[in-house]
Amino acid sequence: MKSKNKTLLLFMLVFAFINLNGQSHKIDSLRIQLSKSNNDSTSSNLLIEIGKAFEMVNPDSSIVFYNNALLIANKNNDEKIQAIAKRHIGNWHIDKREYDLALDNLHQALKIALGIDNKFEIGRIYNSIGLVYNNLNVFDKAIEYSNMAVDIAAEVNDSITLSYSYNNIGLAYYNRSIYDEALKYFLLSAKIDELNGDIKGLGQGYINVGLIHYTLGNTDQAIYYYEQSIKIAEELGEVIDISIGYNNIAIIYKQLEQYDKALVYLEKALAIDKGLGDKGGMAICYINIGDVYLKIGDFNRARRYFMQSLKIWDEIHDDSGTATVLYYLADLNISLAKKESHNVEVRDSLLYAAIEYSEKSLEIGKRRDYLPAQNSAAESLKTIYALLGNYEKAFEYLEIYVSTKEKIINEEKIRSITDSELKWEAERRQLQIEKLETEREIDKLELIRKKQETKQQRAVIIMVSAGLLIISVLLFVLQNRLLYTKKQNQVIDLQKKVLEDNYVRLNEKTEEIQAQNEEIEAQNYEIQAQRDVAIQQKEFIERQNQAITNSINYAKRIQQALLPDLSLLDEKYNGLDSITDSFVLFQPKEIVSGDFYWANRINNHLIIAVADCTGHGVPGGFMSMLGISFLNEIVNKQENYIANEILNQLRDIVNITLTQAGRKDEDDNPILDGINIVIAVIDIEKMELQYSGSFNPLYLVRNNTLSILKTDRTTIGVFVKNKGSFTNYNIKLEKGDTFYMFSDGYIDQFDESGSQRYKYSRFKNLLLSIQNESLQKQKEILYSTFEKWKGNNDQIDDITVLGFRI
Repeated sequence: MKSKNKTLLLFMLVFAFINLNGQSHKIDSLRIQLSKSNNDSTSSNLLIEIGKAFEMVNPDSSIVFYNNALLIANKNNDEKIQAIAKRHIGNWHIDKREYDLALDNLHQALKIALGIDNKFEIGRIYNSIGLVYNNLNVFDKAIEYSNMAVDIAAEVNDSITLSYSYNNIGLAYYNRSIYDEALKYFLLSAKIDELNGDIKGLGQGYINVGLIHYTLGNTDQAIYYYEQSIKIAEELGEVIDISIGYNNIAIIYKQLEQYDKALVYLEKALAIDKGLGDKGGMAICYINIGDVYLKIGDFNRARRYFMQSLKIWDEIHDDSGTATVLYYLADLNISLAKKESHNVEVRDSLLYAAIEYSEKSLEIGKRRDYLPAQNSAAESLKTIYALLGNYEKAFEYLEIYVSTKEKIINEEKIRSITDSELKWEAERRQLQIEKLETEREIDKLELIRKKQETKQQRAVIIMVSAGLLIISVLLFVLQNRLLYTKKQNQVIDLQKKVLEDNYVRLNEKTEEIQAQNEEIEAQNYEIQAQRDVAIQQKEFIERQNQAITNSINYAKRIQQALLPDLSLLDEKYNGLDSITDSFVLFQPKEIVSGDFYWANRINNHLIIAVADCTGHGVPGGFMSMLGISFLNEIVNKQENYIANEILNQLRDIVNITLTQAGRKDEDDNPILDGINIVIAVIDIEKMELQYSGSFNPLYLVRNNTLSILKTDRTTIGVFVKNKGSFTNYNIKLEKGDTFYMFSDGYIDQFDESGSQRYKYSRFKNLLLSIQNESLQKQKEILYSTFEKWKGNNDQIDDITVLGFRI
């Protein structure tokens, strides 16, 4: 599978290179023209064209050129360029999913364009605003602005904007489940793209038409249109559209229960989305992969992928995505509940969690007028209440399910959709005829234009003749005035001397003003030079910041790769049992974490640890990665299963490795690097647990009583004297024992007002209050309690809470 993904990525890179190489030549050519330009208006237009070219090569750089074009336009009060630049800046923010900033810039552009009555630009701005509202799921406004764009684009014959606007309207109707209207507008857009020879737009049209066929259950037709869109995307090197096509085909194979094929296409799509950094695409892939694993009964993997998707939807504030993944989480809990039918308590807890997910999904669907979310959530709630024996509630949600399903699709809409598609096919056959008729119309218009020119020439001859007549009259008047002027010469001679004196004084003032002007120009030149230096420094700092951020994000990926999958604790090994269940709540304060957790299984021994390293962010992250590496070395290679001996060796390796001993910071304070840790070794066969620790305690809950298992009050690190061996403690285990390991981040968190910390007492009471819940439910409660306590306050430290049940 990996080799196939690599081949695919190489294939995609070839197409991308061809496209980008062409853009690079275009950019070079535009830059040469810019360097030769001595006209501000020309320079502004060239900067915008360079920005558009950079959107294909390096989108983050395009904003620099749009801003520079806007600066020149502002200096010259060039309102036409101001509106164009502001629109492109708004579109750039749309691509970044920064919709508030996008609307702000687009409304500024609209105000300018309306002020100068630039209808061509007004239409394109309306189209962009409609796209923003489509992305925000505010479909009424999306249709309103897109229709305004259609009216103006048709008036000024802007076929590109007309196609985009029809597509926007189609998407809005699709998301509102009005499929006959959606297909009508998709086909209108596709027809314009075909007339214009816009292959890329036609490919997008195929995707949209395929989407409607999939929704209506026409899988063969859907696959046909998706494959057509992929062919076009491959020809153009449009990697994003290829990913969309793969994802859509995978969904169909999933529906046909061909899960291996579905996973192949989803992994191809995910590889492309990760390479592009497309968070929305990644989130969709995670949902679909999770659903495949749900259908084949791999519930742990399914939940992991659903939670990854939910995290991304929350980050990018996409309600429709959040509603969708909540439905799938509910479906997962329903499947688990059916599996636990023999255990009523566990089954009911899973079903109540599913109710919470479904109600959230239904609420979003109603708020956003998003019928698919309402329909899916109602179906889940109907099933859940039937399983709980509450048939009155089940019937209530059955009615909602049926009513929303009827709104989504009915026979009349299917007939309308079929008619629309047949009509489009017929219209395509008439394309050549329409083009010939268009050419004849153009010839007619050319004849009309020539006749109009002849009329204009006659009008010019008449105007010139009239002008000559007027000049003759003026000459006659001037001749008469000349005689009068001669009589006035004597008076003029007397005034001449006065004028000459004034002229001398005027020259003196002129020289003084000229000297001042030269001084001002010199100052302006110096200010300009300083501004250029400041811009260069700003760009350098931005590049440095981006490089630093990229490095930290890479460190995050390394840290996440090192952290273990706790499912290894839950699985049987060579016939030996495992612990019943486990969870970990891992929430870094910054990109990388100074906390880490570690786990491994060797034969009948389970080894689990939670550690808190000095600091957080990058310094803490590096310490945590060192700690993980050292534990792998001690346990995996040396096969040491004695808890205190593991910590003794860890302390020795840390002291040797951290060679900063004696080094001081800029304030002449010693640098103290260290690790607080608790580690437990479980012998599954003997039902015994041994533990040892450095500051971090271990909590045991047995028979609803919480015991604090204390550890040694010494840390692992530099400037710490060796106080001998860490203490090793042994406990005989009982079924149902629940243990908790944690760092101090949860305990030390301030509330929203910043007046008090959470503290150990609240933490212990919280743990006791949730003992009847499953560990996955406990994790959710711990997370929601923390977020509620923190409110809008900042998280002050890294958080790790790990629990496991015997």
